[in-house]
Amino acid sequence: MASALVHDSAAYTVQAVITVHGALDTTQFQQAWNSVVDRHPILRTRFLVQPHCQAATALQVVTRSLVPEWTLGTAQAEQAYLAADVARGFEAAGPLLRFALFSTNASEHHFILTMHHALVDGWSLSLLLADVLAHYTSAAVLPVPGCYQDVVQYSMTQDPSAAQTFWRTELQAITAPCHLPSPHSTAPDMAIKRFTSEYFDSITLTLDNLEAISQFAQQHSITLSTLLRAVLAILLQYYTGNDHVLFGVTLSGRNLPVSHIEHVVGPCISTMPCHAHLTQDTTVWALLDQLQQASVQAMPYEHCSLADIHKCTAVDPGQALFNTLLVYENYPQVAPDAACPIAFQYESAEQNTEYPLTILAGANAGQLGMDFTYRTDIFPRVYMQQVITHCERIVNSIVASTSDTLVSQVDVLSPADRHLLLTTFATNPHEHPVGYAHQYFLHQVRHRPGATALRTTAHKYTYHQLSIMAHTLAAQLCQAAPTASDRVVAIVADNSVALVAGQLAVWLAGCAFVVVDPQYPLERKRFILSDAQCIAVLGHTADLRGLPTTLPTIALDTLNASTDQPAAFAPVTPAPSSLAWLIYTSGSTGQPKGVMTEHRAAANHFCGAHTALGIDKDTITPTVLTPTFDVSVSQIWTTLSFGGTVLITDRDFVHVFGQVDRVCCTPSLLSTLEPAKYRNLAHITLTGEPVPQTLVDQWAPHAKLINWYGPTEVAIGTHYAELSAGKKPAIGKPYPNASGYILNAQLQSVPIGVVGELYLGGDGVARGYLNQPELTTEKFIANPFGPGRLFKSGDLARWLPDGSVECLGRRDNQVKVRGYRIELDEVANTLAKYDGVKQACVVVQDGQLIGYVSPEDIDTPAVIAFAKTLLPHYMVPSALVALSVLPLTHVGKIDRTALPKHTFALQTTDASTLPRTPMEDCLIDLLAQVLHISPEVVSPRSTFFEVGGDSLSAIRLVTLCRRQGLNLAMVDISRSNTIARLATLIETNETSMPTMDLCPTLSGPVQLTPIQREFFGMNLQWPQAYQSPMLLECASVHTKAKWSRIIEQVIAYHDMLRFHIPAQASGHPPNGVIESTLALNSAFQFVDAASESELHTIVAEACARIDYHRGPICQFRVINLNQCQY
Repeated sequence: MASALVHDSAAYTVQAVITVHGALDTTQFQQAWNSVVDRHPILRTRFLVQPHCQAATALQVVTRSLVPEWTLGTAQAEQAYLAADVARGFEAAGPLLRFALFSTNASEHHFILTMHHALVDGWSLSLLLADVLAHYTSAAVLPVPGCYQDVVQYSMTQDPSAAQTFWRTELQAITAPCHLPSPHSTAPDMAIKRFTSEYFDSITLTLDNLEAISQFAQQHSITLSTLLRAVLAILLQYYTGNDHVLFGVTLSGRNLPVSHIEHVVGPCISTMPCHAHLTQDTTVWALLDQLQQASVQAMPYEHCSLADIHKCTAVDPGQALFNTLLVYENYPQVAPDAACPIAFQYESAEQNTEYPLTILAGANAGQLGMDFTYRTDIFPRVYMQQVITHCERIVNSIVASTSDTLVSQVDVLSPADRHLLLTTFATNPHEHPVGYAHQYFLHQVRHRPGATALRTTAHKYTYHQLSIMAHTLAAQLCQAAPTASDRVVAIVADNSVALVAGQLAVWLAGCAFVVVDPQYPLERKRFILSDAQCIAVLGHTADLRGLPTTLPTIALDTLNASTDQPAAFAPVTPAPSSLAWLIYTSGSTGQPKGVMTEHRAAANHFCGAHTALGIDKDTITPTVLTPTFDVSVSQIWTTLSFGGTVLITDRDFVHVFGQVDRVCCTPSLLSTLEPAKYRNLAHITLTGEPVPQTLVDQWAPHAKLINWYGPTEVAIGTHYAELSAGKKPAIGKPYPNASGYILNAQLQSVPIGVVGELYLGGDGVARGYLNQPELTTEKFIANPFGPGRLFKSGDLARWLPDGSVECLGRRDNQVKVRGYRIELDEVANTLAKYDGVKQACVVVQDGQLIGYVSPEDIDTPAVIAFAKTLLPHYMVPSALVALSVLPLTHVGKIDRTALPKHTFALQTTDASTLPRTPMEDCLIDLLAQVLHISPEVVSPRSTFFEVGGDSLSAIRLVTLCRRQGLNLAMVDISRSNTIARLATLIETNETSMPTMDLCPTLSGPVQLTPIQREFFGMNLQWPQAYQSPMLLECASVHTKAKWSRIIEQVIAYHDMLRFHIPAQASGHPPNGVIESTLALNSAFQFVDAASESELHTIVAEACARIDYHRGPICQFRVINLNQCQY
């Protein structure tokens, strides 16, 4: 406290307001207080500190005498004095007390006692008031005062090692701070240490059943303080979900073996941590006994400072052990004296507090009062009112408990709260769609057969044509394999017409599909086919190489949109409980796990997504996401179920996003784009990973943003929310017929603002994990609140006041990297399989997977190469760091926080690694800009991924290259080509042009055709009126140079583009001329446009340049809107 006083004069100032009833003699009252100051040396204390010295060097001095400062006045001046008094504080040199007396009327005065906490505590205040009354009445006998010096001497003679051993044992389970959680997402300003009205507020809880509470405490031989500790322990477990909870308690210090300790005036109080261990089997009575025993056992060590106790824990010294303090006031009461003409009555006792929440409790007049003083920037008032209500319910539950009442059975929530959280917030009941996944698509085929279902850059396929293709495939499948319900067919394909037709064909055959990425390592493909016990494989011939030859295969190379219905095939109508698809996700054991989704779940999801996302017949959905990603299934089949069009695209996202007004993608992918260049995007659905606030602020003003949440285990989606700029992204509220409960470790619903684990239910819950019954039982539990099952998501979340859900991270080592769900343990276990690896760990660093292995001399390139044979590309670490040994925590686990940060750099400085060609040099400079690295660390022999690139930065590189006029393709980067190879491919793309089969070029005079002669003989005043501008959209991306070569060849190929009619004398029949060549710059321009509004001006300018007499009679303009839309 002396230290705080040196740095803050108002720190630890105690201001007590006391009403003095009766006819007060002011002079006699002042003399009484002066006598009390003379009687107790601690009141005459000062601290001498040299300028610029630390408080630890302060010297405590007790003066022989002290005349206190007095302020006298009337009631009108009281409020102004109170405010100024606290702000004034004290100087360390003292005096450290002052008095004020304000007259209300002849029989009532307000006495303000202001002291520094270094002089007194609450107990001391009671002693002082009793002494004042005794001196005021000139009592002959006063109690023998205790000496505060004896308390100091006792503390200094105690064995510190014994105290350290006790506290280290008592708090060995505390490895992290225990804080009552704040409902705010942002961290509070921890510089606010002391009480000020600006940051603190108070609410009082008054319990009228003190008699019942006291009787319960007496029956169990516990103190009221112990009972209140149990209340706080249960509250903290409920709000934090921790079995080990910790909070502070302020002790009177009157249990020390010091003579007359009960009459010592001085700061004997101390703040101690109170630890409680609550398990699933802990009863209320056992908890009370535990806390009572712990209190008794800690008594010999109450003299320890909290700072010293903190050192006995594993918690960082810079973090507070707890943020909640309980103070139970059981001070000696000032007994009323009938012979005394005055009496004291406490009005308020205001003092500084450094804890975000301080609970000051005490019994008085048949009531138990609890004052909650809290930081308003950490705990909003409505939140604190909720906390207080829960405290009241816990008190009443404890008093009503029996010997077998478990702590987990304490009813914290009121019936109204329970209904709000478990029904209003958690569920969204709708009419349940009965049927199967593709029933809505078949409805579209019957009613809108000619509508476009699929579109590629070259073709369109109607609903009828897609149905025919799928029926044909289904007929082949039924002939080739033993199809039946719950049998699985593998589809090895990327986004394509064949993929969509194949999925539908599998459903028509009565089976379920599993999509396998053609880019998967062969071993992973084989594992999936074996684990799923696939009965057949569909795919392009090139993608089927290396797969088991025992399985029937159907090649998709010759798939066509025949108009004939296949003969003798009757599609199967699956039951709602039949399996619709398998999707393999990352598994912590080192192998992926297959999630089984049934038709009823699929049908419900398609209906829910239709409602939530507004997908209808006018929707055009591009296949942006990889088909092994569960959201891909939703995007394709929700669109086709409700009459929309699926735009089949490759992975060149840059130009795809410029063609449509609606996309569904990961936040990481969207972050590579600039809103100003994609004004066409009006509806963006974000999924797969948390949405950064900065991304919302960037895009929300330009497009409708939907945050779509839901793991594969609950049919792709359960929650959605529309996002707004300036508002923290939430995952929103449940889809139709979906549910989400936020529960603690005891499966109890947590209140608003409290973090728990999100459990998901409803019609979308998957059947479970294929061939993993134990894991299915662990992750899919019976719904404790109704019928069905809940999926234990592992996501930490909390309720917002409006019923929306905010996600706050993971409980486990599962992460999302660029939308891919990855179990870090699966990657680590794969690395550990390499011969010679002793330890392995994987972390996410700057959005990339970084692996760490030991020993230090392991061949890291070989380990990475080994991982590539077992893991998909998105799970292979971008870099591998070899250490002699991986750091461990004190409990023997790998300490991820202590791993050294990896930086990408070349391992060699050989001159051959330097850029060799101008194109390599240019590409390396662009790559360095994208990855924020120095060009010097990039070798032409390195691949893009070896120097820290990933799929998202690859998109940025492609975009940047195209802005520089370089035609780089995404597919070339994804094939892990070296920088040198990519440079060569750019040059090839720029120079390779398909040659036209040119006819012999015509030139010279030509006769006009009859219609030409008629037209040009009309002597039109405005021949431009007959011009016919045509605006076409091109999805292909070319440089200006390539466009020039294209137009040049077109003009050379078509003679009439070089035609014109020279002006002739009137009456002469018109003749035309075809020039042998045409200056390209007279007919072609490559124009950059900031927006579509400029198109009209550009077209008008082109039309004005057409000259029938001198030529040219045609004009070409390539208008570059956003580097990808022409």
